[in-house]
Amino acid sequence: MTEDHIGLFLIQVLVLLGLARGAGELLRRAGYPALVGEIAVGLLMGPTLFGRALPELHLALFPPDVIQQAMLDTVAWFGVFFLLLETGLEIDVSAAWRQRGPALRVGIIGVLIPLIIGTGLSLLLPDQYLAGPGTRIPFALFLGTTIAISAMVIIARVLGDLNLVKTDLGLVTLCGYAVNDILAWIILSVVLGMATPAGVSWTGLGFAVVFSVLFTAFCLTWGMRLVDNGIAYARGDDGSSSPGMVLTLVTCIALACGALTHAAGLTALFGFFIAGVMVSEARALTERTRHVVTQMVHAVFVPLYFAGLGLKYDFLVEFDWFIVTFVTVVAIGAKFLGAWVGARGTSLSAAD
Repeated sequence: MTEDHIGLFLIQVLVLLGLARGAGELLRRAGYPALVGEIAVGLLMGPTLFGRALPELHLALFPPDVIQQAMLDTVAWFGVFFLLLETGLEIDVSAAWRQRGPALRVGIIGVLIPLIIGTGLSLLLPDQYLAGPGTRIPFALFLGTTIAISAMVIIARVLGDLNLVKTDLGLVTLCGYAVNDILAWIILSVVLGMATPAGVSWTGLGFAVVFSVLFTAFCLTWGMRLVDNGIAYARGDDGSSSPGMVLTLVTCIALACGALTHAAGLTALFGFFIAGVMVSEARALTERTRHVVTQMVHAVFVPLYFAGLGLKYDFLVEFDWFIVTFVTVVAIGAKFLGAWVGARGTSLSAAD
């Protein structure tokens, strides 16, 4: 890494953050989630539009340099991690526990129905989309699984933008798709294992399932008590300690949980979310500290992540209207059906 890398990195952050925050705020005032504007900025500044209109300027601002891209990607990933941490901070555990039945139903049925529909319809796709003869079933399973997976990051951001996180609907959605996320990634691991010579590691998958259950149970019981005591100690007996000490402790807890879930074969995002839930119940955590975390995450890190989604890819190269339409329609329709079936018979209203 050189001084040139650092200088260009600062310019990249300046351009992306300024445009993403500005576009997000305009959309928010118009009544839409801010992330729509932030993702649109990524598409505009990426190779799809900016790269075509002014290729030399685009190459100068976003060169295909590994170090340069890694610097921006690292900041963007922190945005994702801390978004899930901040979302967990908004969770009322007692209220979420009351919604555990609907959440489990939505989480499990909401991934199985899209998986079945997506895989079944993918089997009917033309041969031109297959990697080779005899790959139709693995291809259909893979595409069906990707259709079934929901991006918890997007869900958390939309619910936050629409002020729905603390509602019954928001709690069911978040907790349900935390379950959905774990199930879908385990299924994807099985599908990818079937397509490799080594096969599926059933031992590894079994460990991931057991670990996710035990880890969640520990965090929501003993973990909460330990975190509460730790934050109280960090604040000091009279609360005179610097708020920065509490923020450091919360960050370290989140990093540790993320590292643990990643090492267990799960996504690190789940660890950050559970860490936020643990911290949310800490009586020693002040509203001021919660506010600082929220402002830091949404003011800087999160816009950079969502703007970066469209920054690296040229969506017009080999664009296939048929497969894009197929995946979009099937994913939205099947997920809507799965969530609707899962929510039937719960306390949620028909509109919710």
